[in-house]
Amino acid sequence: MLSDIFLFFAAYDVEKNADLFYKEVPDGVNVVTVGTIGASSLDSNPLAIVGGNCSIQGFDSDGNDPFWTVTGDNVSSLTLMDYNRDGKNELIVGSEDFEIRIFAEDEILSEITETEAVTALTHVQDGRFGYALANGTVGVYEKTTRWWRNK
Repeated sequence: MLSDIFLFFAAYDVEKNADLFYKEVPDGVNVVTVGTIGASSLDSNPLAIVGGNCSIQGFDSDGNDPFWTVTGDNVSSLTLMDYNRDGKNELIVGSEDFEIRIFAEDEILSEITETEAVTALTHVQDGRFGYALANGTVGVYEKTTRWWRNK
């Protein structure tokens, strides 16, 4: 007999020693980052952005999900940064299908194909981000131009 599998995401306030919310996330939770997407950080409240099986959800502090989008494969890494230097954060998403996708809210701005699954992403500076792949390769991009790579 098959049973349903339920996956959950819980947010906890350590200062108040209390749960903020507890939400079912059918696509699972592979990676989480916290910050603002789209609006400038001064104009909006941060979201807990959760990457799972082909989807990304953003939860506010009340557990509402004002941000949701799909992506090509299992999400393996996330970072937020002002990718196109417009004063608003874009979401950089790495996945198991060797792709790095850049989202402006729920619209894909760019896609970069790598040689292996993307395991880590980080904002570096001035529109640049670093990445790591499952085969040990690390590097830096500025937009879609690779600045540096070491295998």
